[in-house]
Amino acid sequence: MDVEPSPGKLAFKDVVFEPSPCPLCGAESPSAPILEGRDHVWRKEGRFTLVRCQGCGLVHQSPRPTPATMRYYYEDCYSGKSQDEMRRFQLESPLSRLISLYRLVTIEKVRKIKAGEALLDVGASYGGFVEYARVRRGIEAHAIDLDPGSIERFVNTVDIEARCGDLLEVGYPSDRFDVVTLFETLEHVYEPVRTLEEIRRILKPGGLVSVEVPSWDGAMRWVFGSSWFPLLLPTHLQHFDRQRLRQCVERAGLEVVHHQAMFYPAEITVSLWISIVRVIGHVDDANKGAGRKLLELVLGLWLAMIFVLVDVPLIFALRLFGRSGHQTVVARKPEAR
Repeated sequence: MDVEPSPGKLAFKDVVFEPSPCPLCGAESPSAPILEGRDHVWRKEGRFTLVRCQGCGLVHQSPRPTPATMRYYYEDCYSGKSQDEMRRFQLESPLSRLISLYRLVTIEKVRKIKAGEALLDVGASYGGFVEYARVRRGIEAHAIDLDPGSIERFVNTVDIEARCGDLLEVGYPSDRFDVVTLFETLEHVYEPVRTLEEIRRILKPGGLVSVEVPSWDGAMRWVFGSSWFPLLLPTHLQHFDRQRLRQCVERAGLEVVHHQAMFYPAEITVSLWISIVRVIGHVDDANKGAGRKLLELVLGLWLAMIFVLVDVPLIFALRLFGRSGHQTVVARKPEAR
């Protein structure tokens, strides 16, 4: 039974784990564990197991932290202690603006987004993409995120209606939006099909939803195993390959109109760094001596070279063959008959 946690910050001892039915088909027939790993990014406690549904084939986490106690794995990560760095990257970094442009161009392979159209960004964080789209396309901009820290320091609350809450609970009107975006969000939610069904409800007939998630088909997953950066255990609850992502979208009553692999270099470099730290151990900045700082400087220069000479060209090639670590589906709500 899920015990209600205390209102303050959680500790690992507060986390309750539950068996997970398949988030795609609902079957309770998991395979034996296919991967076990830890949180190698934020270094929170716990060991996590991925299984494959023997009904539909979706890879998902089971057991998983309950919704009430998953908060432990988000605290001081996307906001909190990391708030300034995360916010600065999203709102000021040229790389972040380039990613926003890439996402906008991907949607517009289906059709151009017009001035005045209503766009909702689900899992908007500090609002980097939705503000970019507002400025570039003149949209009516809306955003929602579960993290109060992100919404408290949202980029623009004058021109963007930004809400803190769960999409399944806020009750947007039916047929309200022309475009809904979920970038690196669907893998976090406990009910991905129901989430997409809600998006279908709030989309206008003919409206578009763009869903970007890590790709279980990624070739680098085979290379790095549990050190593969896009795993992000345990907050990534399900891991979609191309077939299962398409099935999830279609199960919600949406029509897939575009599906592509994404070019996001750094997948190899960050995964390699995770692998190295697992060998040499993590040391907090306050405890680093001169020797450790020199070692990390040398490794940083070497990884920078790997990024330029290996990561960028290889991920570009894998994207062409549909085997990079991220994918995007653009789907349409059927027109009313």
